[in-house]
Amino acid sequence: MQGLNRRFFGCVVEMTAYINLKGVLAKVRKQQEHLQEILTVGEENELEDVLKEAEQFTAEIQNLLQWLNEIDNALSMSKSVGGSPETASGQLELLIEINQELEKSLQLVESCHERGSR
Repeated sequence: MQGLNRRFFGCVVEMTAYINLKGVLAKVRKQQEHLQEILTVGEENELEDVLKEAEQFTAEIQNLLQWLNEIDNALSMSKSVGGSPETASGQLELLIEINQELEKSLQLVESCHERGSR
């Protein structure tokens, strides 16, 4: 009879340990799901940040392209080199003005080039 009681008691202890282990496992799974949700939200935020940066970069490039088209149009509309001193003086002023604009925008162009090369 004592042997039977010991086996019964041993089974009860094993079942209790199993039930406790099952509860701990459920808690661990719940924590894992919670951490996965946190990671997913973090990844979404990171992707949104990258998307915003890409959109800003695209806008900067579009602004630069528009600006370059304006410079190109200004150069295309200028008269051919030569002619009267007044024409040459006007052309020189236009070229100096364009050169100044190019120098002002050089840092922005280099910055965009560097960002685009990454």
